[in-house]
Amino acid sequence: MVARLISLPEVLPPFTRQDLGVLGITRHQLDRLLASGAVVEVVRGAYLDARSVADPLAVARAASLVMPPHVVACRGLAAYIHGIDPRGPAMDTSPMPLQGLVPASNRTPKWRGASIFEAPLAPHDVMELGGVLVTTPERTALDCARYLSPPMALAVLDR
Repeated sequence: MVARLISLPEVLPPFTRQDLGVLGITRHQLDRLLASGAVVEVVRGAYLDARSVADPLAVARAASLVMPPHVVACRGLAAYIHGIDPRGPAMDTSPMPLQGLVPASNRTPKWRGASIFEAPLAPHDVMELGGVLVTTPERTALDCARYLSPPMALAVLDR
């Protein structure tokens, strides 16, 4: 039996598994699209048409579907949203983990599948991109220099 390939006539918007019905895609079809590389789980729990992976705005929109409200995307996730992949070659096909930041004065929310950190967060360190709050490129560079492994931090800062 020959497996039927699913073709995507138009670029899919960012989506989650809950959106499959609206998009007219079954779970089985999603599994086949993922296996073929036509769709990528770009951020844990959010999917993106592979043709849009290099578009920071599309990545930001995907992240906005799964980020907790009022939590600022930070560290590696923020770098990825800004167009720099902070993962090493061994991990560059795995979904970006959800990493968020809240001001130190707030209670850290618990969010399944996300790492939420408390730290000082000035208003000028935050911007909105594609519907998600994200640390600015400058703050992201500082956070990556501080929290990523030295080789990965250097690679992020070099860009």
